[in-house]
Amino acid sequence: MKLFQEIIPLRKIWTSQTDFNVTQNDALLKAVKKSGCVGFFIGIESISAASLEGVRKYHNIVEKYREGIKRLHDHGLSLGAGMIVGFDSDTRNVFEQTLEFADDVHLDAAYLKMLTPYPGTDAFADLERAGRILTRDWSQYLSHKHVVYLPALMEPEELKAGFHWMTQEFCSIRSMAKRLWGAHAGAGILGSLPVNIGHWLFYYFVDRQEGCNPAATPAGSRTFPHRDEVRAPGGTP
Repeated sequence: MKLFQEIIPLRKIWTSQTDFNVTQNDALLKAVKKSGCVGFFIGIESISAASLEGVRKYHNIVEKYREGIKRLHDHGLSLGAGMIVGFDSDTRNVFEQTLEFADDVHLDAAYLKMLTPYPGTDAFADLERAGRILTRDWSQYLSHKHVVYLPALMEPEELKAGFHWMTQEFCSIRSMAKRLWGAHAGAGILGSLPVNIGHWLFYYFVDRQEGCNPAATPAGSRTFPHRDEVRAPGGTP
């Protein structure tokens, strides 16, 4: 609180990374806004309580997401949410569910990624022991492009296709208008509109990837290769 009071006379516009607990403190949010903050990046990671428990992110409580995001908006602050798909509890429906959540809470912006088990992490060690690592070509460990492990409840190609479909849907002009319309009281949109435009330009014109919604494909369809047929980019282990 003292820091924010000291920042006020400097007339700065700023943003920062924090955790979701900040949304539970109205006095702090009021001081943050007064000091020139336009919003936060917060790793909410998943809308699934099971997924959050699986990665031991216990301070993220899904039941408080809606209330917390509304409180940010009430203070004129935006939320850039870090979100991941591909957890072991994620099904083929996770892409639609994530988009529905984003629309419902007027999510300002999101940094969407696929679960990527980087070497040296517990996730990599666990998946390696289970024989689920597809490649050790580290150039393929790009969380916005490739799947490098076997997901639990969908095929690798389903995760990849669903992620690219979800990303382009989220970054579309339609989604931007729906999510940002009426979401702010104040200057919070200053922290989210540039991010949305940047993501739209990147995912539609710079790094466009083909995708589709796996949940719209009948279960058991041969549209996607079975995991036994998968050969990840860069070769097998």
